[in-house]
Amino acid sequence: MYKDLGTVLLIGGCGTGKSVFIHKYIKEIINEDVDIYVIDPKQVEFFDLKDNRKVIYIDNTEDIQEKLLSNIDNKRCAKKTYVFIDEYAEIKWSKEVNKGIRNLIFNRHELNIELVVASQIKDTFCTRLKASVDAVITLNSHPRNK
Repeated sequence: MYKDLGTVLLIGGCGTGKSVFIHKYIKEIINEDVDIYVIDPKQVEFFDLKDNRKVIYIDNTEDIQEKLLSNIDNKRCAKKTYVFIDEYAEIKWSKEVNKGIRNLIFNRHELNIELVVASQIKDTFCTRLKASVDAVITLNSHPRNK
């Protein structure tokens, strides 16, 4: 179901299912011959993946540069690479990392990368970024019926 969605901006408030979406997506692709990077700045939602040998878990911005950007190194990845970024708006990006992440997003097809970028704040993403992705998914919470 999730595979081949392309690059997705996932927008929704607290408790709307962004993390559930990402977990299900990862579960669907984890047994394939792909590289999987998970950027989890809060170290809460995806901490269970930290010790999974199939996932490169990143929990700070220094590791984004070292583990993600230098590994991809702006050339076509040998195999499909998935990058999941949780709480995009809350990450304190350095100029260099921010430029690298935007480069990944804008050059994802040439680099053989699919991204899922989640944020609670819909205005996190500039118009150019929104226009360049394959899908924008907005999740809303609804009051439960009693």
